[in-house]
Amino acid sequence: MRPWTFIIAIALAALSASAQTPAAEEPAPTADLVAAAKEAKEKRKKSSTKPITNADVKNSKGKLIILPAREGADIPDEKEEQGLSPLAQQDLDRRLRIERMEERADAEKKVAALERELESLEQRYYEENDPDRRDKLIRKQFAATKKALEAARAELEGPGPEARGPEEDATTPPRSPEP
Repeated sequence: MRPWTFIIAIALAALSASAQTPAAEEPAPTADLVAAAKEAKEKRKKSSTKPITNADVKNSKGKLIILPAREGADIPDEKEEQGLSPLAQQDLDRRLRIERMEERADAEKKVAALERELESLEQRYYEENDPDRRDKLIRKQFAATKKALEAARAELEGPGPEARGPEEDATTPPRSPEP
């Protein structure tokens, strides 16, 4: 019997709560607000000028006047003289610096690989028992590898300061005059 009394009590409470909410009071305040918003919208929509259409352009009686070129028209603009904007210049410098760093890393890897190969050839030279093979084959390979290593080291040293970017010129110390 207890569950039925509890259900009936909840149903009565729900009915009494719905009877207490007035439905007639809500539309009155919002109706004034909606009317004011519509009036404000109508005031904004009114335009004082007429839009120009393609038909108006075709029917116009105006003439198109083409002026002759001026004598000073060959002078370039200031923007063209300045070149790149500072941000674009900075981006270009950054890309060039990254490219140089990658080239240097590749050159360092090449030098390291050639040094290892040179050491292994030297070791093979001393381990070889056949003097003919040692003097003809290994010595030629050693000389070719040594030339390649010297060329790779020269590449690693890089070009002079005139070929470098502006960042490297500022960081490298000036060279002493050669006699």
